[in-house]
Amino acid sequence: MAITKFIPQIWAASLLTNLKKSLVYGGLCNRNYEGEIKAHGDTVKITSITQPTITPYSKNTDLASPEALTDAQRTLVINQSQSFNFQVDDIDMAQSRDGGQLMDEAAAEAAYGRKKAPTTTVRAAVTTATTLPIGD
Repeated sequence: MAITKFIPQIWAASLLTNLKKSLVYGGLCNRNYEGEIKAHGDTVKITSITQPTITPYSKNTDLASPEALTDAQRTLVINQSQSFNFQVDDIDMAQSRDGGQLMDEAAAEAAYGRKKAPTTTVRAAVTTATTLPIGD
């Protein structure tokens, strides 16, 4: 007969942190207009100018007449938004070794998920686009 009742069960006191993918597509985006956006449904008119023509220069020669710059405008429509909503029960918080770690880890997971959603959208746009509006 084997002794089987003395083998203890051990519960890890710390949480296992999930490994996360690097979210690289967000770095491709211009975030200059975030401060002007107040709510879902807002539109931001973004004006740009054409790039001046670059020509060779020779010392002691006259430059060509200056060219007139033109402008263009795009509209950025804020038509996507995400949210998260979770709770940690008081009993779960009290029974965990460090209730603050439980809440911190849940918030970190939610923040990662919040960052991942637009990255997935940008990745889809980049991989399906035939031409990209990226400068030289």
